[in-house]
Amino acid sequence: LAQKLDKIPEGNGTLLDNSLLMLFSDMHHGDHAGFDLPVLLMGGGGTFRNDEYVVLAQDAMNSRQYRDLYFTIMNNFFQLGIPSFGADMRKIPNAPIAEILM
Repeated sequence: LAQKLDKIPEGNGTLLDNSLLMLFSDMHHGDHAGFDLPVLLMGGGGTFRNDEYVVLAQDAMNSRQYRDLYFTIMNNFFQLGIPSFGADMRKIPNAPIAEILM
């Protein structure tokens, strides 16, 4: 799919440049652990870093949740300007994931 989208011209790039494909799993191990989950982003039109493998902090107080990924996508790719997304039991506010942004 990504290769096909990358061959279709659109605007200043390709259809893939102007789209965002996200592949992920909501389960890391057989025990349904909700941490250290792999995510693959393709496309993103200059919003996200390319060709990188990023490992985020895994300690309890600094680990990032999917809500911050969605928050980053909604505000940086789609430019929605939402103030928050989802809840954190630690009461930590949303923040963009700077490690994946250009």
